[in-house]
Formats: sequence, C-alpha cells, structure tokens
Amino acid sequence: MPSRDFTFPLIALVAISLHPGLLEFAHAAAPPPGHSNHGEAFNEGPRQKARLIDGVDQIISFPVTTSHPKAQRFFNQGVCQLHGFWYFEAERSFRQAAMLDPDCAMAYWGMAMANLRNADRVQGFLKKAVTLKEQVTDRERLWIEVLENYFPEDSKDKEDSRSKEEGARVFIRDIEAVSLAYPNDIEAKAFLAWAMWAKKSDVPITSYQAVDALLDQVFAVQPLHPAHHYRIHLWDGKKPAKALESAAMTGQSAPGIAHLWHMPGHTYSKMDQLDDAIWHQEASSRVDHRHMHRHLIPPYQIHNYAHNEEWLVRSYSEAGRVNDGVALARSLISIPRHPERNSLDKSGSCASYGRSRLIDLLVTWELWDELVRLSDTAWLEPASQESHQIKQHHGLAIAHYHRQEPSQLADAIKVLEQLHEEAESRRKKNAMDKAEKEKVADEKPDEYAPDGDNGKTKNTSSKGAKPSSPKSKKARQTPLSRAIAEAKVLQKILAGDPQAADALENAKSSIPTLRLTGYWLDLDDTSAATKLIEDLPNSIGGDLLRAELFLLAEKKDETRKTFERLRESAAHVDERLPATKRLVSLAEFFDVKDTWRRPAAPSKSTTSRPDQSRFGPLRWSPPKAPSWEGIGLDGKRLANHSFKKGKATLVLLYLGNQCLHCMEQVIAFAEVAKTFEDSGINIVAVSADTPERLSGALDKMPSPETLSFPILADPKLKTFRNFRAFDDFEGQPLHALALVDTEGKLRWLDTGYEPFMEADFILQESQRLLSLH
Repeated sequence: MPSRDFTFPLIALVAISLHPGLLEFAHAAAPPPGHSNHGEAFNEGPRQKARLIDGVDQIISFPVTTSHPKAQRFFNQGVCQLHGFWYFEAERSFRQAAMLDPDCAMAYWGMAMANLRNADRVQGFLKKAVTLKEQVTDRERLWIEVLENYFPEDSKDKEDSRSKEEGARVFIRDIEAVSLAYPNDIEAKAFLAWAMWAKKSDVPITSYQAVDALLDQVFAVQPLHPAHHYRIHLWDGKKPAKALESAAMTGQSAPGIAHLWHMPGHTYSKMDQLDDAIWHQEASSRVDHRHMHRHLIPPYQIHNYAHNEEWLVRSYSEAGRVNDGVALARSLISIPRHPERNSLDKSGSCASYGRSRLIDLLVTWELWDELVRLSDTAWLEPASQESHQIKQHHGLAIAHYHRQEPSQLADAIKVLEQLHEEAESRRKKNAMDKAEKEKVADEKPDEYAPDGDNGKTKNTSSKGAKPSSPKSKKARQTPLSRAIAEAKVLQKILAGDPQAADALENAKSSIPTLRLTGYWLDLDDTSAATKLIEDLPNSIGGDLLRAELFLLAEKKDETRKTFERLRESAAHVDERLPATKRLVSLAEFFDVKDTWRRPAAPSKSTTSRPDQSRFGPLRWSPPKAPSWEGIGLDGKRLANHSFKKGKATLVLLYLGNQCLHCMEQVIAFAEVAKTFEDSGINIVAVSADTPERLSGALDKMPSPETLSFPILADPKLKTFRNFRAFDDFEGQPLHALALVDTEGKLRWLDTGYEPFMEADFILQESQRLLSLH
C-alpha cells in the first residue's frame, strides 16, 4: 500500500470542503448518519433483527391486528420477554414485528411497555401506536389506552401532573378494565398481577393471597406461563414457601430467557436449598452466555446478568466451592469495561462485583497468599475508587497479619489512614461550603408571609427557631473506620503489645464475629472466644470454629453434633482450603474411618431438570471475532487474515466522510495511534464510503504522504454486518469500535448511533484486557 502522510486534524476541514452542505446537513431535519429515521426513541435499544427463540413465542397467546403471521409470533415472543423482565430483547422482538408489519399498532405498544422507566422513549413509541389506533380491535385499543392514561401526552413525565400513587392506581385500574372486558384474556390477568406487585410501593397490596389467586387463573389455562416469575416476586419477602411450585416451573416456562432461571434461586436460597439455588443460577449464566456469543452482545448489556453472577459467587462461597467462586469472580473482572455501562465506579456493575467478590472469597476462606499475589496483578490492579481501595487494603492488612508481615501490615494501615485523611478533608470542605451558603442565606432579607390578623407581615425565617438536638458523640462507623480499627488491633497483636487485649475489646464492634473469635484465640483467651459461640454465623466457617471451641471446652456431645452437621453442609468444600484441613482433623478426632463427607441432600424440586450443558458455557469468555476486510487506497483488498500478525487490532468502523462526527473520531484515534502501536495494537479504519469517494477525499488532503493506519472502503457493508454494526430494521450502517486479540477473540465492542470517542479510555482498557490470561 503506498505510503501517505497527512495531518489528521485537517481531515474535518477537507471533509467540509468536499461536502459544502455538511454543516447545514448537521442541522437539517434529516437525522445524522447512524441515527434512526423514525425519531430519537429508535436511536437507543436494539438495532439488529430478532430471531425466534425456541419455546418462547409458543407459550404466549396475545392476538393482535397484523397482516403478517410471523409478526404475530415475534409479538408473542416480545410479550413473553416482558414477563421475564428481558426488556432489551423484548424491544428487539417488537421492532422485528414492526419491521414485518409497519402498521401493527401493538408492536409500538410493546416497545413502549419495554421502556416504562424511560418516559421520553415511551412517548416516542406511543405516538406511533396512537396514530394506528383506529385500525385495531377494541381490546387492543384498551391496551394502548392503558399507556396513554399512564403517560399523558401533555406531561413529559407522569410525575409532573399527578402523584405516583394516583398514576399507579390509574395504571392498575386500566389493566383491570381489560381483564373485566375480556375475562378469557389470561395475559390481562398476568399483567394485572404484575402491575399490582410492581406498584406496591405506591399502592400497597392489601391481600397477597388475592394476587396469588389471580395467578392461579392464568396457570389453570396455561400451566407453564412465565407468570410463575411473578409468584416468586410476590412471595419472596413474605412467604417464599408459597412459591416453591412456581420455582420448579419458571425456568422451563421459557428456557431461552436467563432471568427465568435466575429467579427460582431467590426462593431456594430463602428455603435453605443451596444446591437448588446454585443449579438455577448456573442455568441462568449458561443461557446468557449462549445469547451473548450468538449475537456479540457485551455482558453489561444483559439485564440482571451482573447480579446473577455475583450472587452465584456468594452461593459458591457458602457451599465451600471456592475454586468455582474464584474462577467466576475472575470472569467478571475480565469482562470488557465501558465508561457508562461497566466500570468500578458503578456499584452494581460486573467490574465492581467481580473485584469485590474476589476479595470477599479470599478473605472469607483465609487464602492470604493468593490475595497478596493477585494484588500485584491485573486481577486486582490499583483502583482509584475509595470503596475498592478500602476493601482491598483492609483485606491485605488481615492477610499480612496472618502471614506475620508487620512491615506490610503497617503499609496497609498507612494507605487506610491516608484515605481517612482525604475523607476528613472532603468532609470539612463540605461543612465549610454548607456554612458559607447558610451565612449568605442569613444575610438576605427575611422572608415574610401574610399575617392574616391585621394584614401586616410576620417573620417566618429560621432565626429564633428551636435549636436542633445535639448529635450523638459516638462517631458513626464506616467501612473505613472499621478497617482502620481492626488493622490497628492486629498490629498490636502481631507486635505482642500487652495492650492488645484491651484494644480488641474496644474495637470488637468493628470486627465480624468469626474473625473476632479467632483473634481472641490468637491471644490465648479461650474464655472470651467461647462466649461468642452462640453469635457465630450459621455457615461452614462458623460451624467449624464452633465445633473447635466446643472441643476446647471439652463438650464432646456438642462437638459431635456440630461436626455431623458439617459433614453434610461441607459436602462440596474444596480440598485445598485451610478449613478443609481443620475438618479432616475433626474427623480424625472422632475416628471417622470412611470419608468425612456425606452426600448433599437430594433436590426437592418437583419437576425433572434439563441437561444444563446444552444451554451454553458456564462462564463468560470472549467470543470469536468476525472477519473484516475492505479495499485499500491502492485498490487492493486487505483482510484480517493477511494483516500484521502477532499484534492485536483495533477495528474502527465509521460511516464515511459525510459524517462529521466520524471524522472527529478518526482524528481522536489518529492522535494516539503511535501509543496504540507501541502497546502492540494495530489500528485499521473501515469506511462505509466507496473506494473512489474515500480516495478522492484523501487526495485533497494538504499533506498526503503517509497514513498512520490503513483506511479501507467497505461499500457493500460486509464488515459492518459481520460486527453487527448495522441497523437491520432500517438498512443502514452504525458506528462501531472493536478490539480483536492475537488469538482472534473479540475482546471489546461498542456499536451505536454515535461513535465511541474516548480514545484514551479504550487504550487503557485494551492494555488491561490483553494483560489478563
């Protein structure tokens, strides 16, 4: 390929000179490239076509007015996905129905139902449904009016014109009206049960049994209806045993919806059926992973995925399956990060959960060497977020104590104290800012209100008001204060300080009972440790320490009873754990000849279960990257298989020189291209332009000598389609940025109606991802 060099910041100027109307185009009525022709509501959400999922569309019968039989199937599938809270995919199914039959009003109703938490998007979809309302049946008209009444056209947000309680009552009332008008419509009954549960914070449920009876009417007609999901939610915080039958059937009602496998885990966890809970959480993981791989969807775009995975880590820990827990936590850490959707700043994200759960596992099961080792790797790299710093250095302080490393323990305390100083500095600054605002407010003229007696005014300012009650002198405990308190006690114990026992007594409220008991034993204070027997948690670790304390107290019967319970609860505990060695010692004490483990209690599930392995892989891994290719400036075709080997590749898909935003993206990445190259990452840009248009634009550059990375033309949009950077519903390309590693795996992907502009972020994230093994 001939070498050319030019100054990329001039690209935008050249693009404008080639297209004099480009600036006007940006402000014209026509949407910019990559944006939907149907309005802003269609920009977000899925842009690729839906596929029918086995068993999902057949379980629902919700007839709508449509001239296309397949549109009805996709509509039914969307309703099923609504019942499974799979809103992103529900919208995809409804969009597919609308693509097949643009006059299907209920398809737009479904898109609105999939976005009830986004009033702006609902209004966009609902407007289209309302324009088609005269073409539908009376029953469908009632369904559309449910949303019309809940989202009044004259109010941008339902809360602007009425209370949440009033809006919730209107919503429930209107769905009930559909059920009353069409008593055989089980979907109306299912949605009514859902609405009564979903709005219970605004309109409290007065009879849970009545809602449950409503669900019975649904199951009498369709025993495998996904409304079993609602029964689990209904009784989850009340009486989970009432949902056991539904827990056994929810996943099998629509096996292709991961959340319907997850929810039974709630019931089984509440019923202390840990193995059953784990089985369903694993099934949910597998279904999600299969879906992600098939459609190149990042995990952070899947509803409830992060929660299911972090809960599964906790379930593994509770069962003593630490190897599985560590592997899953590391899987969460290896998931690509995104500045808006998956970062350590977001408490419920894959990134945050993975790091937190990994540390929790290693501390809970006393794997101190592994915690210290991983803290020097990309798995637990230095974090800037205070909460993650506290958790990590708190864990390291405990680890260094058990490894008898006073110097490293002191270093961990220094970090924690520095965090405390910074927190105090922020607190004082905030207090000063608040005081300054109050001072300014006090200097303003007093506000007055009508006196009512004589037409004069009276002072209603805060001056002279009764002073507020003094705050408690006892400082509120925070994760940081607890971490420092525990670490300083450990420092005293490790140093043999004679004041260590007093320090531990004073700090005991900051330390979990399990660790506190261990520290008393470290101080040879068996009496203080034994007093905590009843306070120890009901867990494998708690029971193990309880049995050992009973043994120290020469209470053999209590020791035997606790050990027998451990033989079952610890049936799956990993061999390598320090706790396992202690269990073996207990077994030897009781002269257990055979294995000390006992088989776990059999599942109490009332239905047979499918083979999970056919669902998908248990843990996330990067999928195989699609191929890319295009025509270079020399007229020759360049593809991934003939590009530079031994390096990762950042593939930038842009919409051509007519897209000013795209050119800004090319400029941004050109400025850091050398840094990418030095990090072992090549960049290749693929344009939706024709070769002639692309070459013509570059020929007019002021200094066309060397391109810093190849720019290819893909006028047939093959590469765009391969990377799912294509709107199947409107037949237009989308922006995309992808990272492909040296093994041909897709490590990072962002597609959408706007280009990803944060070059510095993706450079740092690429380095992080490529360092993980």
